[in-house]
Amino acid sequence: MRFPVPLLSRACRALFVPVLLSLALVAVVRSVDPMPLEWRVPSLVREAHAAPEAEPVVEAAAVAEEAAAEEAVEAPPGPQTTCTPSPDTPVPDMVGAIFRCRLIEAGFSEEQVRVTTAEAIAVAYCESEFDPNAVVFGGRYRDVPHPLTGSRYSATGIFQFIRDRADRWIEGGYANATDPAANIDAAARMYLHNVRRGFPGWSDWACAAANDGFRATSVLPGWPGGPPSLPGWVWNH
Repeated sequence: MRFPVPLLSRACRALFVPVLLSLALVAVVRSVDPMPLEWRVPSLVREAHAAPEAEPVVEAAAVAEEAAAEEAVEAPPGPQTTCTPSPDTPVPDMVGAIFRCRLIEAGFSEEQVRVTTAEAIAVAYCESEFDPNAVVFGGRYRDVPHPLTGSRYSATGIFQFIRDRADRWIEGGYANATDPAANIDAAARMYLHNVRRGFPGWSDWACAAANDGFRATSVLPGWPGGPPSLPGWVWNH
């Protein structure tokens, strides 16, 4: 069967013209956005749900170092440990600093240093109330005999050194007994001398030994009439 040529020509145009238009439209779209159409919608979804950009991570070591620096700035200064504290150091701190220094030099353990230093502060307060110029009986019987006992009383300074012991232990002798650092350092060395000889370290101080008529009880735990424990404030120096 044969079709007329004009009829075939019209049929071909009707079939191929839409196809050509479709191909042209696809070419235009791809020239504007080279990503295939079927990929574009999923990519937009992925972009919408993408995680936000992560902030820079600071290294743990840097954070720890910064925290330590802040603590170092904010922390109050600890007790001193020196055999030659500054002259303007408060007397309780001076007692603590010098005793710690001498005890550490002598090889005492950390706990022994801690306890003995606290005892030294308690004894010093009892002996003189931390007054470098304190003299027993106000100095009234330093050069004249006491009317009741017939004795002279010369104990002077933070640890109340009598004349002959001051001349032996204090740098500069009794004339320098009111120098707080010299008086405290002499007490620390005298304490160690007693310990090395096998005697109780505080046996020469009335506030500890309570053996010379001035006191009936000791200020130290474990000594005659002593308290069950040291007062809390002595551990702060």
